[in-house]
Amino acid sequence: MPNDTDFTPFREAGRQGLNFASLGRPSLYHQSYDSPENISEATLQHEGASGLAVARWLGNQPLAEVKAPDATYFTVPVLGLVVYDLAFTLPLAAAVLVLALVVLLPVRHGASGWGGIATGFVLSLFAIALGAAAGWGLLAWVPRFHPEVGSLQGSMLHNEGWYVSALVAAGLAVVAGLFGLVRRRFGMAELAWGALVVPLAAMAFVSFRWPSAAASLQIPLLAAYAAVGVGSVRAGGWGRTVAWLLLVALAIPVLALLVPLVEFLWLGLSFRAAALIGGFAAVVLLLLLPALDALREPNGWWAPLTALAVGGACVGLGIRAAAPDAERPAPSTLAYAFDHGSGEALWVTDSSQAPVDSLARAWAAGKAGAAFSETRDLAAFGFGSRQPRVASAPAATARKPEVWALADTTWGDVRHLRLAVRSAVGAELLQFRFGEGGGTRLVALNGRSLPVQERPTLVEHWGQPDPVVLLDLEIPAGRDLEMDVVEHLLRPADIVGEEPFRRPPELAPDITWLSDRAVLRSPAGSLLVIPGPPPFPLLTAAQLLAADALEAAAAGPGPAVVDSVVSTPGPGVVPPDTLPPEQTR
Repeated sequence: MPNDTDFTPFREAGRQGLNFASLGRPSLYHQSYDSPENISEATLQHEGASGLAVARWLGNQPLAEVKAPDATYFTVPVLGLVVYDLAFTLPLAAAVLVLALVVLLPVRHGASGWGGIATGFVLSLFAIALGAAAGWGLLAWVPRFHPEVGSLQGSMLHNEGWYVSALVAAGLAVVAGLFGLVRRRFGMAELAWGALVVPLAAMAFVSFRWPSAAASLQIPLLAAYAAVGVGSVRAGGWGRTVAWLLLVALAIPVLALLVPLVEFLWLGLSFRAAALIGGFAAVVLLLLLPALDALREPNGWWAPLTALAVGGACVGLGIRAAAPDAERPAPSTLAYAFDHGSGEALWVTDSSQAPVDSLARAWAAGKAGAAFSETRDLAAFGFGSRQPRVASAPAATARKPEVWALADTTWGDVRHLRLAVRSAVGAELLQFRFGEGGGTRLVALNGRSLPVQERPTLVEHWGQPDPVVLLDLEIPAGRDLEMDVVEHLLRPADIVGEEPFRRPPELAPDITWLSDRAVLRSPAGSLLVIPGPPPFPLLTAAQLLAADALEAAAAGPGPAVVDSVVSTPGPGVVPPDTLPPEQTR
């Protein structure tokens, strides 16, 4: 898998291990309703049993050598876990190719021969393209009915299963319809062999590029080519019944390995990958062509029409399930913004005007007591390039961030300033914004120097691993400090109380849009910078050591030229006797 997980640092360190993850109900991922009540006890039991089995097995093994050849493994119903050495991947791929050629011998001598094979190949391309087009069309159309689009992290929609089922039904309608149109002229074996060319090429590529995943195509293709061979045999009476039973039996490996893969693609990539899901569903149905040929009885049109009707019903049920309720709440946004410089306070909500967001907009307007008729550029607060809707709010009484100047020295035409910053309200996120013109440049963060090309104009510090954040800055001599501090408090009730953020059960915070937080901005001109170190023990020993090491490296050989604590306030630093009592240390 290309994504990072908690196991990534161990893998990068060369450690062997097993990584477990569950994908069910991804719409709950990181949401406010991702709660114990929504956890699958069966999943917990499964992971616990697997972890216990691994621990017991490792407990009986010598661990002096923990590396072994890679293995291929997959799970099938009844049989359970199937494991074999990865070295068998290429021989299995060769076996699929040999079986395809063996089956081709009788097929090409059939009634339609190469013409049927070529027709099957062309129709397979059409079927895959139409399946992908159906997914693309649904992806473009259904979001208008779902207010949660864009607010979920693990999926696109709350209920995506109905639309995935609709894509499978659409794939069945396409495959049955296309091949039903030409079935009177061409034999099924020839059409089916031609339809397997694309999956065969995909299997060959995967066997070389991702050998550990090749079994997902190799084994279904072995069964599919065997089914084509059975379908090429002309039989009547009991022989026809036996052939049909064999075709059904050979369809089982295809379904057992590829249906879970379709589900995995859906859960792992969400309905955003609808085109891929629709195209792959068509591929699975192409591997089942010999068995699906029975759907031509009593006529060739009932199966495509029935599949279309089922697909349409699934879409209708998906749209019906889009209405917000306690289990599928709609996203809503409300944040509080306060500028310590101007004293202005604002309620902030999303600027979306989509009809499906009307419930959330009405709730936000009721909490703010205003209609949010004005939009404002709040990029300086960290709201990005979107212009949210705002309404006036009561001014907060929150304290400003505490800033101490540990060193303030000018070398030549450059002023070097070391600051220790702490959020007085305990904000979970601190943003430091520096002037775009390069007047103030960050050269080190918490004692770690930054290369010149990586000196940013915006720094975000999440969490509070240290009591303060250390900033080493360079400022042109004679210039004032140009740095805004923006605090994001994820407990807005500490500032404005709990009532503004109470919601009905059919609404939930939009976690992708900075909802349910208090954002406090302190422009450079409003910051009170206190000379001297913060009170013990806010500055940790690790920070002092890192800062001293950075200072020594900057000074180079010879006597040190910088005091660790400033004695004379520089421009932008407020002397202690001018500070209000609550800011004096």
